[in-house]
Amino acid sequence: MSTLKRALALILSLLMLFSLFSCEEYRGATGRPSVGGGSEDDDDKPQLNDDPTDDFTVTLKIKGQTESYSPRIDIDVFWSDGTSVHKAKVNTQGVARIDGLDGDYRITLSALPNELTYDPNAHIATNDSRNVVVDLYPINFLSGGGTGKYDCYQFSASGVYSVTLSGPSDRIFFEYEPKAQGVYTIESWADVTADEINPFIDVYRGYSVSELYFDRTVQSGGSEGSYTINFKYQVQISQGDGQSSFPFAVGAESKYNQYPITVTFAVKINNEIEPTPLRPVVDT
Repeated sequence: MSTLKRALALILSLLMLFSLFSCEEYRGATGRPSVGGGSEDDDDKPQLNDDPTDDFTVTLKIKGQTESYSPRIDIDVFWSDGTSVHKAKVNTQGVARIDGLDGDYRITLSALPNELTYDPNAHIATNDSRNVVVDLYPINFLSGGGTGKYDCYQFSASGVYSVTLSGPSDRIFFEYEPKAQGVYTIESWADVTADEINPFIDVYRGYSVSELYFDRTVQSGGSEGSYTINFKYQVQISQGDGQSSFPFAVGAESKYNQYPITVTFAVKINNEIEPTPLRPVVDT
């Protein structure tokens, strides 16, 4: 090959090589185009400037105590907006924390120790109210009494109580004797998120336990789901002279006809609860 031909071939080779490099986009080692010096894992890494004040939190406290409740068992907190559910575990300081929520959420708990309960329908978290305190209450489990209007549990203080019903016709009977003036409320705490039981209260009238007669059934007034409708029964006492009593019976129906079922209800005085045990009273 002549010197001229070799020179022309070399020039053509250089032109082809220059054209190849000028049209090719530079790619990093991952094969993705490199933009601004980032990497393919940037979206998966925690953001170092994350603001913890944007988190939604739930703090558990036993009612009347200032310190948070340190759980002895695993407890999950659920945030539900009706279409999705998010959960976080309660830590040893009694706090559950979650990030990334946006909207209004009903708060419920997975479990509690047997001696404690809470109102599963009372707590809502929003973007403007992200930090929620869930009050826990000592619970009074009742058994061995309340089988009829002449065998009832008698009490005069507020508190939270739990009864077990064996069937749709089963009732547990109570007689409430207020000692002071105020608004007295008896309300059920069936979980409307679970939506599995429908509690009710039968109200009686009379001046003594031996002269009671059925008045009406209350099946509304409290928090509602599609099946669960909580009862809320209120009485206004103008003068608490200790002479009036309010007999009632608690019952419930099961959505799936599965028994026994447990009903938890609260008795409040001016919307406050001061747990006090009941005593069964048997008419002799």
